[in-house]
Amino acid sequence: MVVIFIICVVGLLFFYMLFLLCLDPLMTRRPVAYTEQHNEQPEEVSMVLTYLFLYLLICLLTKF
Repeated sequence: MVVIFIICVVGLLFFYMLFLLCLDPLMTRRPVAYTEQHNEQPEEVSMVLTYLFLYLLICLLTKF
């Protein structure tokens, strides 16, 4: 029962992340003259951290 609950929560968070990824381009429209600022954390690092979190979560779930 706990595993099903955790899977549901992770699924909801995943769909929420997809929703935010689709919403982000609509919210960040900027004027043409605006110079884009660089993020301090590159997107690749963010994706690696996301995959690491998902890997650890899957490892934790498979121990049950």
